[in-house]
Parts: sequence; structure tokens; C-alpha cells
Amino acid sequence: GGLCMDFINIADIGYATDASPILDDCGCFTCKHHSRAYLRHLWNVHEMNAQILLQMHNSYRFLQFVEHAKSYVEKDQFSEFCKWWNKYHKQMMKE
Repeated sequence: GGLCMDFINIADIGYATDASPILDDCGCFTCKHHSRAYLRHLWNVHEMNAQILLQMHNSYRFLQFVEHAKSYVEKDQFSEFCKWWNKYHKQMMKE
């Protein structure tokens, strides 16, 4: 099973009018309330709230990752999680 981790550059011009959240299926405060375009604007004008909102998103996603790993530990299947992570990480490094 997998937990998707995406990397985006919020300063990218392609997000200037993007009304979608950072991740469509993310339940964090940032994704529920703010668009990529708004976050890009905050980032480009060096507004401190950009860093705060992005950190809130990243912290939420990291906690999801840890909870995912924990669920494998509880099922005594952590080696399966490690296999998934190694495969996923290698794929991400190619992109």
C-alpha cells in the first residue's frame, strides 16, 4: 500500500491561476482553505504566511507518513513498508 508524496515548486508560474489545493485529497488546513495560486502569491511577495501554511501542509503529510508506517509496525509488516518506501523513493529520485 502506499502513501503518495508529491513535490511541487509553489513559485512556478504554472500555479499563478491554479484554484486547486496543493493536493486534492489532502485534509490539512492549508489544502482545505487555500489554493495553489494564493500560496504562490504569498510566496512570491515574501509573505510569512506562505511559510506557515506550507509548513502546516508538510507537517500534516509527514504525520500521515508516520501513521502509515506505524500501521505496518502494528501488523508486524514493517518490512513490507520498507520495500514500498525503497521502491517509491527510487522512482521519485528518477523524476
